[in-house]
Amino acid sequence: MAFNDFIKYANNPVLEPDPLTWEGSQIQDGCTIKEGGIYYRFYVAGSGPYNGSGRGSIGLATSSEGDYPYTWTKQGIVLYSTSEEVFMGAARVIKMQDGSWRMYYQTYATSLGTVAGYYATATAGGFPSTWTRQGVIFTRGTGWEGSMVQPQCYITSWESPDGYWHLLYAGYDGTHWRTGHATATDGLSWTKDTANNPVLDLGNSGDWDAWDALAVGWIKVNGIYYITYDGKKVALEHSSPDYSIWRVGYCTTLDFVTFNRYGVNGLILSETPSNAWETPYYGNEGADMLYDATRDAIDLFFLMSQVSNESQGGSAYRMGVATLLNQTMLEIPDMTVATAMDSFALIAAQTTLRHYPFTRLDHPEITGTIKKHSGSGWITQ
Repeated sequence: MAFNDFIKYANNPVLEPDPLTWEGSQIQDGCTIKEGGIYYRFYVAGSGPYNGSGRGSIGLATSSEGDYPYTWTKQGIVLYSTSEEVFMGAARVIKMQDGSWRMYYQTYATSLGTVAGYYATATAGGFPSTWTRQGVIFTRGTGWEGSMVQPQCYITSWESPDGYWHLLYAGYDGTHWRTGHATATDGLSWTKDTANNPVLDLGNSGDWDAWDALAVGWIKVNGIYYITYDGKKVALEHSSPDYSIWRVGYCTTLDFVTFNRYGVNGLILSETPSNAWETPYYGNEGADMLYDATRDAIDLFFLMSQVSNESQGGSAYRMGVATLLNQTMLEIPDMTVATAMDSFALIAAQTTLRHYPFTRLDHPEITGTIKKHSGSGWITQ
């Protein structure tokens, strides 16, 4: 089974906005986490900038085992937009090792005149609904990220390969989106990787990601970091015969500096609409992921949009879900020889790795020793 074998839920969307409330016509991106047997979906909604009604705020929906990931109950706004933090997005919630919580998000900041990265905190008792704003932590630079930045993927120090926090962020120069990398010791004071940025640049001419390539989600499987990213082949032109403009694909990395891309084989979601709601549509985007151990599945949450509403001055975003079942049978992706050997060495040395069996580690291009996990220990192939 390959990482791009996700199957869209036939009855998507699973989360829709209520146009008579603060949500307006859009459900925007966020994250899903599981805590205490409950699934929490933090999302941004609203079809316009802050107007005192809560638009552009961060909301919460919950689900339980048996209903997840298809049935959600909305719980209302947990972090309001303000006249300073106008339209929020990309909420990423992390449980800290001391039991407290952080919510990273991006917002258009009136005082900065652009989008920047912010964060809020919650105590163990205040989660999931009581958050305290802590301010800005990430701002734009120059050149490829000179127009705005959108922090997206926060990898904690206890989930990273080297004990540092890592951040993958989208940078915009006014024309194209690319992906940059930054590191921190505390997840707050970030140092941009100027020597390597942008670490995920535009694809080759004619590729599905030739116009944009911005990382949006990540998951770690068997020591390898799978990064989902949004891409476009051409500029957003609804008259283009390339009707599915935004696409979701994946790449892999071990260090957040060097990425393995897979061309059209890296596309995750089917180009075919899963149901009538997606017809016509201009693509899928904003895909974040959660591994659900109860079902041994990776669930990928993505945005669905109709081009007909876009032409009327505003897109109608809904949240859909696609699932990769039997995650324990996931194959190691084809990688370059050097990277593949490094990945196997990392897997063999990973003492905290959950012991997932593999169906295939027989890469003929690798001449060195390859080990696989038998369920009780590592054995040489």
